[in-house]
Amino acid sequence: MTMRNVSLVRMGVGIALGWLTWTGGAWAQLPADDLAKGADAALRGAQSMFFNGKRDESVAALVQGYAQIQQLRQADAADARLAGLEARATKLKTDLEKRMGK
Repeated sequence: MTMRNVSLVRMGVGIALGWLTWTGGAWAQLPADDLAKGADAALRGAQSMFFNGKRDESVAALVQGYAQIQQLRQADAADARLAGLEARATKLKTDLEKRMGK
């Protein structure tokens, strides 16, 4: 490689590393947002199935929601949506237990 090619490669690597460092905060937030939205969707689906009399499907969706809540807790324990999601999941769990006799 010539000196000019080496400096262009170094410059490209430097720009890429700088861009990744600058956007790192936004990229770290993306999985937490996806997990929160997924958990919310699973809990809404579980609640809908619960009220439509599909108890077994509701339990499956609730388990999926709990799994996503746990992943969210691992990704970002300080997420503001975590407490609300946990409260909804706990309430739905108690409602299911009352209806199913467990």
